[in-house]
Amino acid sequence: MKTYTSFLLLIPVALSLTGCPKNSTVSSESADPCSGRQKIVLVKLKSEKLYLCKNGSTVNEYDVAIGKGGYGKTLAGDNKTPIGTYNLFKPRESGQQFHTFIPVDYPTPEQTARGYTGKYIGIHGPHQSWKWLGGATTWSNWTQGCVAVSSNQKIDEIAAWVKSEKVNTVDLEI
Repeated sequence: MKTYTSFLLLIPVALSLTGCPKNSTVSSESADPCSGRQKIVLVKLKSEKLYLCKNGSTVNEYDVAIGKGGYGKTLAGDNKTPIGTYNLFKPRESGQQFHTFIPVDYPTPEQTARGYTGKYIGIHGPHQSWKWLGGATTWSNWTQGCVAVSSNQKIDEIAAWVKSEKVNTVDLEI
C-alpha cells in the first residue's frame, strides 16, 4: 500500500515536468545535426534525440526512449537499439500497443551474414497504457530495441512527414 501511495504522489510531479527537455544542451555554437544530410530520419542514440532532416537542416526534433539495454543491437532479445543506416518501411497502425509503427529494416543482409539476429525494430509512440504520462515516457529507456517518442501526436507527425516527403532511410548513430 505504501508503494502505491508513493506512486500516486509522484503523478502530479511527473505531469508537471512533462515538458522538461532530456539530455539537453543548448548552445548557439551547436552545429545542426542534419547538416550535410538530405531527407532522412536521424536518431542520435547517446543524446536520445530524433531529428527529421531535409536539405541539410533540422525540420523537427523529438526526445526519445531507446532500448532498455542501450544501443549496439546484435542479438534478438538483447533489448538494444541497433546502430547503422537502415531502410524505413511505410508507417502503419500497430493496434493497441503503440498507435503508429514505422518499421526499420533491421538487420541488414550484411549484418545477418555476420550473425546479427532480431526483428520488429521500429519507431513508435508510447505504449498506449502509458500515454497519459506524456513526455515522462521518454525519461528512461524502456523499449526492446525500438525508438519511442512521447505521444501519439508526435509519432503521427513523424509518420506524416515520412509519407509526404517519401523518406525511406533512418540513421541510428551514437
